[in-house]
Parts: sequence; C-alpha cells; structure tokens
Amino acid sequence: MSRGDMSPRKLARYFISYAQVDAPLVDDLIVRISPHLAASKRYEFIKWRNTADLLVGEDWDDAVVAALNTCRLGLLLLSPTFMVRPYILTTELPRLREPDKLALPVLLKPIAFDLQDALGLEKLQIFALTVKHERRAYAELSAGKRDEFAFELYKAIEARLARDF
Repeated sequence: MSRGDMSPRKLARYFISYAQVDAPLVDDLIVRISPHLAASKRYEFIKWRNTADLLVGEDWDDAVVAALNTCRLGLLLLSPTFMVRPYILTTELPRLREPDKLALPVLLKPIAFDLQDALGLEKLQIFALTVKHERRAYAELSAGKRDEFAFELYKAIEARLARDF
C-alpha cells in the first residue's frame, strides 16, 4: 500500500545483471537509487541480486534461474566486462530478453558501441546521463552527478513501467 492514498502498489520484481568485477560501482548505484524505488507510489520494487540474495549452501545456478523466471524487469548494468561474461551471455541475457520481460540497459561503464560487440543491446535505448550534450556512463560521473543519474534512472524506470507493465 502506498502511504498517501492507500491504493495497492503493483509488485515489480527486478533482477540486477552485472559483471562481478563491477560490484563496487553497482553497490554505489543501488544505494543511490533504492530510496527512490522504495518511495514509489505505483510500484513495490523487489530486488534480486546474486550477492545479497543467495543463501549459504544454496545451488547458485538454480537460484539465479529461479529469480530470472520470477522477475519481470532486468536492470542490465552494462560494462565491457558485462559484454563478455559467459554466464551473462548464456543464462541471464537470453531470459531477460524474453518478450514477457522488460530489459532495461544502463550504461555503467563506457562502451565503444561502434567498435565492440554490443550483443544487439545497441538496438535498445540505453540509459545514460546527458551532461553538456554528451551521454555519460555512471562510472564517469562525480558523486553529485551520480545522484542525478540514479534519480533520472528511477524516473525512466517508472515511465517504462507505466507504459508497459
């Protein structure tokens, strides 16, 4: 229930797909965007992330696949390493690109889309922050601009859900 009008919020389960080497940047982005997601009037965002949601002794592949099957949204945190990780390529991306899912690519680190294989993701609108007429990856930004990135990403997620969820 939302706090103001007490109308029910839609459940929005999301999966965070990223390369483990990028975990410090991912942690930073999640800390900045989480309060916005938590305060949403329309959606109750439920996050699944492999480092936080796996239990000791659990079969990690089964847990990831189960999460991929139940999540409607996939936050694809793009970096050069993301583009070459075998598990992302063979397990996560195919499931997150299914027609009943919303794949939301986010530019975490710069990628040379004209020179590197972007796995077809270049056909999607990739979220980046525009600063002085140039699109910037999260890693390229100062702390203040990272807050702006997180806020604008949150608004972009809400807009996409309002249209397609």
